[in-house]
Amino acid sequence: PKAPGEVAAAGGCMELPRETRMDEELSACEVRRRFFLPIIAPGVLQGKSGAVVTPMLPIFVAVNLHGSKSAVGLIASAYPLAALVSATPLGVLLRKIPYTASSCAALVTLICTAAISYTSQSVAELFLVRLVGGVAMTVWDMSRKAYTSAEIPKGMMGRIAATLAGAQKLAIAFAATLSGLIAQHVSTRSIFLVQIGFTGTALLMLMVHEVRTKGCRSFVGASRGPAGADGRGARSSGDAPSTLSVIRETWQSLLGAGVFCALLTGIRNTWAILLPLHGHHVGISKAAIGGTIAIQRCVEAAITLSVGGHIMDKYGRKVGNVPALVIIAVGIAVLPLSRELAPFVLSAVLYAVGNGLTGGIIVSFNSGLAPPHARTQFIGLFKTITSIGGIVLPPALGVIADVTDSLEMASIVISAMALFCALWLAIVVRDTPREARGVGLATPT
Repeated sequence: PKAPGEVAAAGGCMELPRETRMDEELSACEVRRRFFLPIIAPGVLQGKSGAVVTPMLPIFVAVNLHGSKSAVGLIASAYPLAALVSATPLGVLLRKIPYTASSCAALVTLICTAAISYTSQSVAELFLVRLVGGVAMTVWDMSRKAYTSAEIPKGMMGRIAATLAGAQKLAIAFAATLSGLIAQHVSTRSIFLVQIGFTGTALLMLMVHEVRTKGCRSFVGASRGPAGADGRGARSSGDAPSTLSVIRETWQSLLGAGVFCALLTGIRNTWAILLPLHGHHVGISKAAIGGTIAIQRCVEAAITLSVGGHIMDKYGRKVGNVPALVIIAVGIAVLPLSRELAPFVLSAVLYAVGNGLTGGIIVSFNSGLAPPHARTQFIGLFKTITSIGGIVLPPALGVIADVTDSLEMASIVISAMALFCALWLAIVVRDTPREARGVGLATPT
């Protein structure tokens, strides 16, 4: 029998001792436990908060505010537009602000914008309010990614990111069902009140975390980035690198992975308005639309949690995600053919299979590529590029639908964009370095 660690003659692979594999699995479980209160629980609640609004927002704009399809696209682009404008300066600012403080401030702002959205009477008013909310959401997202980048080993990044994404998808599934029921039986406007409830609970969770870690000053130092083990943030030593120097150092990652994530974000954001608009157009009830989105999210979560992150860490980011984008393109192309509930659900499930395989890839790229000495600056730049897709594609869908008077043509264009996104990932984006793969859990969880 071979000694532990001896190179196996047949496969040429390093054989890890059983104790080492067990320690790695325990360490990954410990990472999840450690992140539950400051990251996972608030992320799930905030995911529910956004998911309550997203499915019914296009219908709210079209019916309650009497907006056109272009107006629906404009409202959908408000968050990405805010991210485009604010992400880079926030990357510099957040380097000195503790994780808990920045996250709590973001959640308070989101509660206020949800309350104003509830009383909004025009598309312009709702757009301005969601711009402010978009800045707050950018702060929340960047703080969370900086924290995970500092604390998670790169070899576990895919699986931990998939865990976070899967947990959020399950929360979104519940919230989508709730959104449809509330819009159907109470009022579409009431979704903003439910959003306030979920965001307020996430804020409470972070405050509990702050109380539990009060007095702790075990900052991890500049080499680990802006987030310490207690969630308060690290004090960096020395001057922060300039934005230009970070761009020069990471331009290949920003161009390759950044553009890919921008395309994927735009496709996801466009699907989020395309599906409910099409359902409403063909006469499917709001409750059935919410239920369909819940089924989609459950399928996504099951795939993301079971295999998505494991494939990324073991085989690289291309093996699972290139075919996943082809499946997404097929799902979007099937949507115009659905005139009844069954094919409508089938289109959503096809999309869910592909999107489930891509679960966590943006967080994995964003956090995994960030240089340790300039995490928030890189994440801000990456967020700026990623937001472009969310700004361009949803309004483009609205314009195409208005000009052609057809959602079918818009669906074909977005399906083609998904295929282009697959080609970009396959040809342009650099894959995970081979030596960084397979570190962490021995099996997917």
